Amino acid sequence: AVAREQHEATAAARRAALDDCILKLPQLQLDLLIRRYRGGMSVKELAAKMALSAPAVVMRLKRIRHALLRCVETALAAKGGQ
Repeated sequence: AVAREQHEATAAARRAALDDCILKLPQLQLDLLIRRYRGGMSVKELAAKMALSAPAVVMRLKRIRHALLRCVETALAAKGGQ
């Protein structure tokens, strides 16, 4: 029971940090994330809309996810490593 509570607290802290990090993204990156993950647009659709190649969209998404991971890890480390 204690381990589950700790896991839930850690998950909640990670989610809060992720939410904060998402809000710090530049508007273009935020728009891309929203279109892809909330709007459900395919990479091909995004590429056509943005006048980019599909591999370029994939790379942008990868870089955004990596930046978010670094931001979350930094935020958690600053709060004591939750």
